[in-house]
Amino acid sequence: MERLPRRFLTGRRFIWDRAFAIRQWRSHRLEVSLIEPQPHESVVDAFIYGQKSRLDPPQYTCTALKSFLESASIVALAQIPPRACNAAKVALIDDRRDPTGWQSGGEHRGARDWDGYARYPPEGVDDYFNAVNAAELYARLVGNRQDAGAERRVMRYIANMTPLCGLAIASTVPQLRAAVLRGFLQRYIVNAVSFGVTFPFYGFALEFHMPYYALRQSIDPSRDTRGLRNCGKFPANMSDPLRPEYLYEAQISVMVTGIDEWFWTAYCCVDTYFGSEEGIEFYHDSTLDAATGGERLVSQPVWNPREYFLYILSCRFRQATKEWSIVVGTVESRLLSYEATIFHITGQAPLSDDPKFNRTREYTSTIELLRLLYNAIIKIIESWERFEDGELQYFEVEEQATLRKTWDGYIADIVKDSNELRSLRTTLRQKIETFDNMKNGVSAILERLSISVIDLHQLVNVSAMVESRVATDQGKNIGRLTRVTVFYLPLGLATAVFSMAIMPQSASWIWYAVVMMILTFLTSAVTFRYDWIKDSIATLWV
Repeated sequence: MERLPRRFLTGRRFIWDRAFAIRQWRSHRLEVSLIEPQPHESVVDAFIYGQKSRLDPPQYTCTALKSFLESASIVALAQIPPRACNAAKVALIDDRRDPTGWQSGGEHRGARDWDGYARYPPEGVDDYFNAVNAAELYARLVGNRQDAGAERRVMRYIANMTPLCGLAIASTVPQLRAAVLRGFLQRYIVNAVSFGVTFPFYGFALEFHMPYYALRQSIDPSRDTRGLRNCGKFPANMSDPLRPEYLYEAQISVMVTGIDEWFWTAYCCVDTYFGSEEGIEFYHDSTLDAATGGERLVSQPVWNPREYFLYILSCRFRQATKEWSIVVGTVESRLLSYEATIFHITGQAPLSDDPKFNRTREYTSTIELLRLLYNAIIKIIESWERFEDGELQYFEVEEQATLRKTWDGYIADIVKDSNELRSLRTTLRQKIETFDNMKNGVSAILERLSISVIDLHQLVNVSAMVESRVATDQGKNIGRLTRVTVFYLPLGLATAVFSMAIMPQSASWIWYAVVMMILTFLTSAVTFRYDWIKDSIATLWV
């Protein structure tokens, strides 16, 4: 039975403030008042610790973000032309203004006809669409936004955000947006999961963070030079073990925040270091909306911030779901062959292993991978369900029929993909339970070890038992070697002494036997009664 969101079972509790539909032109000047560090503090400190609540903990505030930003220098942003290492395009900016209802002096009359905007969105005026490096991004953001006519500012695409790019954004943030942007960037850096709507001082913030894992084939792995994301070798394909595959961590973070539905900013941060999508130059040259993965032309902008957020969320949710489906599907197919090779080897005892425990290690790594994927996907599902049961109500519209139809379509696509994630979660859970409940190999090893253990579910424990058994066997072998040495050492020593040239030729064999017995006694005493001899000598000495 398909899960019915709780929002359909209860009355509406989350209602979008209609005041956001009115252009708050007197408040727009707050968006051009940027943070200013004090003489005794750096730009990073001003961003991290400025505009804090008095109830925030005094320490450990955005430590990951602080460390990330401090690895860049504000001086590099002012270098023109920039150094070669900082010349790469890092962001795609789209600034424009909707002239509807705009009068001289900033007065707004009337309201937008969102149904008309949905059918024929105006292109806007004062548009600026360009791919920029970190220095160019800083120069654009530090300027007066109102003078540039950038009411609707979309940093559509920030691919693999570098510390210098992050510093360019953090050092030019408006003071009233510092706390919101700080939390957004922190969640992106630490690969967090979140869906939410908040209403900070003067305005709103729509935000989602969605991590995922991606599987790629390559000879060598593509490393994240920032050190934020990990990659690891995927379990080999038994039919083609020479074709390496790698599992990559990735994150999609999007935030739309502003004072009203006229003056707002969108941030879209994605990880593409492993080749997940086209680059910034491609989107710029093709004039495509990069935040949605090229689903729309930039000449047909989405002017409603809630609609744009839903549009991006539906596109990126679908992208992450496809990546999850590939990973889980590949794991499931690999496990079929792993189960055959690990648990049911023809002509061998179940779970028979080589001296290096390669099969046991393969099983352990497979279980760890299953649990890693399961824990990650369940966080996404639980976070989405909380959002779906509550804050998703902010995206319900009652008037405009066309707008409501469009938004409901976005939500339906997201719900469909979330149901696919639930199906993948079930698959992972079933595989984990299947592996945990396989007792054949466990029973065989326990029988061989003569150990009785009740309700043993983890083969990792069996691996530890086998390793302990091997260590015990090695100890026994060393004991046997010691006993053999005790027997042959006195014999060899006595033979060596009586074979020396200084020994008289008339030496009797009786003396040889006596010396050998004495040496055997002393060697045995030292070997097997060493502690007793040491304690006895210590007692006599005292």
